[in-house]
Amino acid sequence: MYDIGFFLCLGQTEAFLQKYLEENKYYVETKKFKEVEQHLEKQKCVVLVGKEGSGKTEMAVHLMLKYSEKNYCVRKVHNAHDCLSFFDPFGKIFIFADDLFDCSDGGIKEWWQTFNLLQTENRETEMFDQKQNDCEIYTVFSSRPQKLKDAQRKMRFNNDLLSRHTIYIDTENSLKSTEKKEILLKKMEFAKDVRQINETQFKEEEWQFIYNSSP
Repeated sequence: MYDIGFFLCLGQTEAFLQKYLEENKYYVETKKFKEVEQHLEKQKCVVLVGKEGSGKTEMAVHLMLKYSEKNYCVRKVHNAHDCLSFFDPFGKIFIFADDLFDCSDGGIKEWWQTFNLLQTENRETEMFDQKQNDCEIYTVFSSRPQKLKDAQRKMRFNNDLLSRHTIYIDTENSLKSTEKKEILLKKMEFAKDVRQINETQFKEEEWQFIYNSSP
């Protein structure tokens, strides 16, 4: 029997994705995105770590919508309890928890316990093992770097799930100049098509400034 939190997550996920539907059409699949996607496909779990505004949520949303097109039940959860409530080894499930350590110390402890349960399940059923092709549960977590460090300090030890599946998405040179340009052009296209904002033309020296100043 599902509790009320289960049904609240259903409606909240739909409302959450609705906000990104138009913008997602202009999403650029960078080399870093493909690295994340390949890790998720093989390992069934990924932890996206990056500063605020680095694109963690947009990346996760793009993955959610791609898996939704493959008939997965996609759900955004807010805490460890909700995560476990959707954990069905017999279903096609995609779970996303955004900024999972932006919570109380008790919430962090619950996430640690959840990771341990997932790791136990992993050892018993090889749930995240790339050889287990019939696994149908994918989990994506995101965190800011400092929040992750604070959580690890409070819990006094790292977790194997975090060690194996963490990918930093905003490291130095994580984007090529051509990718930066393509992303900006897509943002401008979105602004013109959806927001009715007139297009701006950049000179070559202005593009160079953008390359050097953007992450």
